[in-house]
Order: sequence, then structure tokens, then C-alpha cells
Amino acid sequence: MTSDTQAGTGSAPTRLGFLIPQLNVMCESEFPRRVPEGVSCHFTRLPRRGSQMQGDDLVGMMLNAPDHAELLKRIDVRVIMCACTSGTFFGDTPQVDELAHRVADRTGIPSFTTSCAVVDALAAVKARSVYMLTPYPLDIADQEIRFLDHYGFRVSASYSFECAESRQVRELGADRVRRALLEDRAAVEQADAVFLSCTNMQTMDVLTELEEVFDRPVISSNSATLWRAMAAAGCNFEDVQCGRLFRLPHEEN
Repeated sequence: MTSDTQAGTGSAPTRLGFLIPQLNVMCESEFPRRVPEGVSCHFTRLPRRGSQMQGDDLVGMMLNAPDHAELLKRIDVRVIMCACTSGTFFGDTPQVDELAHRVADRTGIPSFTTSCAVVDALAAVKARSVYMLTPYPLDIADQEIRFLDHYGFRVSASYSFECAESRQVRELGADRVRRALLEDRAAVEQADAVFLSCTNMQTMDVLTELEEVFDRPVISSNSATLWRAMAAAGCNFEDVQCGRLFRLPHEEN
């Protein structure tokens, strides 16, 4: 459990703000257990029309992000993350960071999207080729491959669970993610890094183990999102056990 003040300093708490899809449960489960004392995570949900994994619905959900970000502003968060992968890469790739700019303009608080956090994280570990695992239907997975390619990351191979609804994603579990990667080990080992996409897919408990097995960086949407939030807020990564990304020198973040 984190405290309301920085350990031993008596200074103001460092609050990290996250805008999450209405059916997302993993961010609230994975983030608070990993931040250091004196840092806390706060969440606001983004409503959407249904639970189907469909591009238009996901993008539409993010349109109201600036309005809901106002709620996080009221508790003095240091950063606001739009914590949805597909909802922030889907559509016009060159404008992928526009949402974060709109949130920042509305709140005056530094803001980032998960998709841009993933790009930053892959660049930080010096990846060029990526093995991508997603829960998405194939049309959304294909859009993500094009998104990564636009930013200079070649997806050498990919696998999708092809979940039709958000509820199916959260039921996958970290063990199923692990088994899928192990079953495709030869393809995984052809890439510089592994990327596990979707903030509602359980991943963070197995990142360090997977890095030991495959001897390469393993980054998930959630690890990239938390890393980018903590970096923007000036947090210490020393005790965060979420893979190589969190062991990089701060100047690389």
C-alpha cells in the first residue's frame, strides 16, 4: 500500500492519473501493486457504446477523454495517461498523439497515450523488429502492425487470440499469454523484442520471467503505460520489477 506522502520527506504525494475504458480491470489491478511508496494511481472510466472489439467504438470512446480528464485534474495528478492501446492507435496514425494534446490543453497537465508510450518504450530498448501478441480481432491487429511500422518497428511475426469482446480479454490470464509465446518460441526469438498489446490483458506478473526465458525485452501495453507515467512524474524506478524497461538509466526515459 502506498502512503499519501513521499517516504521520509513529508512532501506532497505523487499522483498518477489514468483514463481507462469502462470494462478495463487490469490497470487497476496491475499498476498500484508496482509503484513505490509515496506514489499512487488514480483512475477514471471512459464510457463506450458496447463491449465489442470494434475500431469505431474504441475510437469513439476516446473522443470524450478530455471531458473525463477534468475529474483527474481535481485531485492534482502529475500526469494523465489515456490508457487504451487500440483506442489510441486506430485511425489516422500520424495524428496518434492528438488525443494526448487535447487532454493536456484541457487540463494543463502532461498527458500521453498508451500507443505513444509503447513507441517510446520500444525505442528505449532499441528494438527494431517486434513479435506482437494481441487479444484483438485480426482487422485491429493488422492496423496495429501498420501503426508500428509507421514508427519504424517491423512486426516480424504476430499472434492474436481474436477476442470479440472486452470481457474475453480480461479472462485470458497471464498464464495463457505465457503459453502462447512458448508455443511460438521460434518466431519470438527472431525478433529484437516482444510486445504484448492491450491494457486489459494481464501481463505484468510474467514480464521478468519471459525476459529470462527469451533473453530479450518484453514490453506490454501496461508496462509501457506505467513506465511513461512514472517517467513524466519524475518517479524512481529502482524497486519496480517489470522487466528491462524499468532498469534503464533515467536519462534514457
